[in-house]
Amino acid sequence: MTVSDLIENLKQFDPALPVIVEGYETGWDGILTLRIANVMKHLNAHEWDGEFKELGDNQKIGCAALLIVGRRGQYR
Repeated sequence: MTVSDLIENLKQFDPALPVIVEGYETGWDGILTLRIANVMKHLNAHEWDGEFKELGDNQKIGCAALLIVGRRGQYR
């Protein structure tokens, strides 16, 4: 999904609704921040791993993606 796709999808909802992200193991958390990161597909990921992994800024592989960071993500 791209930012454009997300915006189009969000237009169908009440703009006053809070936005939340998946919690660490259970429940849901509010969004702390949005940021751009260099990511790549996490091949052979376990079911508890994310579909993508963040790469270092100096790595030439991967692609830019917008990260919606919740409480869980701030510790990565």
